[in-house]
Amino acid sequence: MFRERLVSVILPVYNGEKYLREALESMLHQTYKNLEIIIINDGSKDRTSSIVHEYMQQDQRVLMVSRENRGLVASLNEGIRLAKGEYIARMDADDIAHLDRFEKQVDYLNRHKEIYLLGSNYNLIYEENLSEERKKRHEGTHRRSQEPIDPSDCFLSINETMKFIHPTIMMRRELFDIVGGYRDFKIEDLELYFRVGASGLGIAKIEEPLLEYRAREDSKSWADTRAEQSKEIMDMKLDYLRKELDDTLKTANYMIWGADISGSIAYELIGNKMPGARCIAYIDPFKDGALHEIPIIHPEQILQRKPDYIYICTQAGAASARRFLKEMGLNEIERYFKIS
Repeated sequence: MFRERLVSVILPVYNGEKYLREALESMLHQTYKNLEIIIINDGSKDRTSSIVHEYMQQDQRVLMVSRENRGLVASLNEGIRLAKGEYIARMDADDIAHLDRFEKQVDYLNRHKEIYLLGSNYNLIYEENLSEERKKRHEGTHRRSQEPIDPSDCFLSINETMKFIHPTIMMRRELFDIVGGYRDFKIEDLELYFRVGASGLGIAKIEEPLLEYRAREDSKSWADTRAEQSKEIMDMKLDYLRKELDDTLKTANYMIWGADISGSIAYELIGNKMPGARCIAYIDPFKDGALHEIPIIHPEQILQRKPDYIYICTQAGAASARRFLKEMGLNEIERYFKIS
């Protein structure tokens, strides 16, 4: 009975001819056969359309919509609207799915009714002539994504760091009825995960790699600046906190953990959203001095200044910051939250 569930695979593509055949072959030869592969050809100018037409003639599970370029978010939402499956999976045109990927994800969702969003680990494959700078960035993301999800509180676990990448996920279709579709963010995947977790829906990850992710020089993740992405992430998390704790935060004496570019962005955003609040210190165990004429203190000095709230704005030190504040007896969300 379980194996009859239809999986709709959403694959947006723009000028993807270079690796598209490898991606399609990996999906069409899956051990799980009950698939529809919905390709949104987002205004490609190369041979993408002709390659997909070739596969459509060979396998009726391959479907394609071709139209003018509208961008990734529009393509994802269009694919979801067209999808007929109970489960919806993501795939990119330059990655390679392990042949048992969908079988293992379907089996997991069938056995865990409380899980609505399921990712997996992945391996890296490197494009030719990948620069050392890009290689290090991809390897850093890959290393952080290996961390397990805390099943006792997946929302805060997902909030801590990226636990899996977008092309690995499979979701229950009803997830979109509950939280809505993708929104127009540069970090559209993280924004969706955050809404899913905030809504109390289960999130999990299969710890084994089920995808070969192609590390490329022009990958979207690196095309946007760190500052732009950081601002979007903080903006959405601050909006969440305002809904949860608006009265508390409006006039709070707060601290920012992280005296760097992320901390500076947070200071500006909090000032705009909560002009009655006052930043009394930055926290950074490795720095001294001041930022924006506000003192930088070490974690051991926090209690001396009695902050109402602490915003964590460090990526590498987020886990240790959360652990430190928890050991101080502070309640997460109520007294501190990672917004970077």
